[in-house]
Amino acid sequence: MEYLLKASAIIIIFYLSYKLFLQRITFFESNRAFLLIGLLSAFLIPLIVIPVIVEAPSILKNTVIVDNVNNIEPAKSSLGFTDIISYIYIIGFIVFMVRFIFQLASLFAIILKTKSVRTNRYKIIEIDSKYSPFSFFNWIVYNPKLFNKTELRQILDHEKAHANQYHSIDVLIAQITCIVLWLNPFVWLYFKDLKQNLEFIADKKAQLNCNDKKNYQYTLLKTIMPKQQITLTNNFYNSLIKKRIIMLHKSKSKKTSSIKYAIIIPLLALFLMSFNTKEVYIITETTPEQTLIDFYQNDTHKKNIEKFTIHKDFSDSDFNILSEQLENKGLSIKFTGIKRNSANEIISIKIELSSKNSSVKHVTNSSEIIKPIIITVESTGENQMISIGNTSNYKDDHDDIKHKIHVKNDHEIEVIGYGESEPEFREGKNIISGDSIVFTKAKTIYKILNDNETPLYFIDGKEVTSKEINNLDHDIIESIDVSKGENAINKYGDKGENGVVIITTKNQKTSSISIRPSNNLLFIVDGKEVNKSIFESISPKEINNIEVLKREKAINKYGKKGENGVIIITTKQE
Repeated sequence: MEYLLKASAIIIIFYLSYKLFLQRITFFESNRAFLLIGLLSAFLIPLIVIPVIVEAPSILKNTVIVDNVNNIEPAKSSLGFTDIISYIYIIGFIVFMVRFIFQLASLFAIILKTKSVRTNRYKIIEIDSKYSPFSFFNWIVYNPKLFNKTELRQILDHEKAHANQYHSIDVLIAQITCIVLWLNPFVWLYFKDLKQNLEFIADKKAQLNCNDKKNYQYTLLKTIMPKQQITLTNNFYNSLIKKRIIMLHKSKSKKTSSIKYAIIIPLLALFLMSFNTKEVYIITETTPEQTLIDFYQNDTHKKNIEKFTIHKDFSDSDFNILSEQLENKGLSIKFTGIKRNSANEIISIKIELSSKNSSVKHVTNSSEIIKPIIITVESTGENQMISIGNTSNYKDDHDDIKHKIHVKNDHEIEVIGYGESEPEFREGKNIISGDSIVFTKAKTIYKILNDNETPLYFIDGKEVTSKEINNLDHDIIESIDVSKGENAINKYGDKGENGVVIITTKNQKTSSISIRPSNNLLFIVDGKEVNKSIFESISPKEINNIEVLKREKAINKYGKKGENGVIIITTKQE
């Protein structure tokens, strides 16, 4: 429906431009081209989309994923105003299409069933009925009993002018436009003026071949009472005879009048910029160092950025919950065209999302399951920036997270990377503005310390030097925990005053997870003591960190209970 509205608007722009600026000038052939371009533009211009590039810097972001919940059937919507208009349009389209087909059939019944005489490139058909003389492409049809020889010659000259310039093409295109845009009253006025201008052209050509120009005008007056006419043809008779005679007497317009045709250019440009634009968000690639500089300088951390992910297994209930969440943020979202395969996985969907000052659309339509679709909502004060896009780096689980950095003391940053892709930076809680945060590339370890500080380093529980840290292959790193301030000093004494970097490698993580605990071990999950059965019921995907204490460390912290060892688990929920 949006396409039809835009096409109708183009028709109105061309029609009003013609009536206001071009109708009175005598450049009939140029007017013909203008009106024909208008018809073609009505179908083509709505398809043009002008991208408006919006740069969205790659900043620390907080990702929210909406997970599946219980399946609930959505409430069925009642028949709306748009649906009623759509049904009315379809019925009218069918009626006018049937009428068009009937007119074609009637026309060809006359042309094909009546014997024609070829004269040069024209096929002359003489009939006995009282149809007005008309032409359709190279066929010229008339009743010779109704005219004398002079009138017949003038009529033939007029209809040959129609045939020579293929005016039937204009009429057919205009008629098809009327069928498609029949709800728009301007399209019928457009069709009427287009046919009238074709008559001006034919009159002009016929009068050039006429020795007695007044006689030609008398022929027009003689035939002022119209006979039967066929809509798809170029008829000699026309109810607007007065205008045709006026145009025959009108002086030729000045060449400077041709500048009026240019008025359509700014009007179309204004239409395109107003209704045919689409915001395209480009994520600018920056180095991790520059990302954090921009983060503080541009006050990005004061923005509220949320992401919602739609995946292939999204249920109807999930769509309802997501719609409610976005509506609570003052957004309007509509999901249509949802198709699923035999496994109930989504393969096709159309999303329309709009805020107070912008709107975006996303369409996925294929035989394959959809990639996860990310809806991003960035709020700064009263302003909201929205975007929708796919991601190829998304995973259903996070087993292959390469790096995770935690800044403790209730301040957290995560650096997450999937597969071989570059890490994705996510903001957790607010970061102390005094911290100097540096992310280095290649095999160098990430540091979250002030430039002049020398931290205490541990790899798999063993204290190491900074040189060993810099030579460590980052591919074997599972996680990095960084403690600063009082937490580091309380746990490691004065050595930890400059911070402590604790690195766990993949080998260590694997061995820790694969341990077969005995009944005498002490199990601590999220700060609470639990029994062995609860410990074994925890899924590895739920585990955020595992720490194993033995001997003196375990006894010093947990007393006699820890003499056989302590396994401390922090889950992702915590």
